[in-house]
Amino acid sequence: MVEIMAVPAFSGVLIHTGNTSADTRGCLLVGEAANSSALTLAGSRDAYRPLYQKLFTALSGGEAVSITFADRDR
Repeated sequence: MVEIMAVPAFSGVLIHTGNTSADTRGCLLVGEAANSSALTLAGSRDAYRPLYQKLFTALSGGEAVSITFADRDR
């Protein structure tokens, strides 16, 4: 799993696989498709693998990585 550092007032924020709100406690879940009415994700593992590889490659090469979270419902 990937930990997101320097989140104000939070620690232990991770990016990981999961399909429902029961799979997260404030972490970011990734998926290939979302069903907003059912609050579920599909293809979580398939979406996570390439994201992890991109992050690993960037961080291993000394690149800085930032993540911006945007709530599309607002």
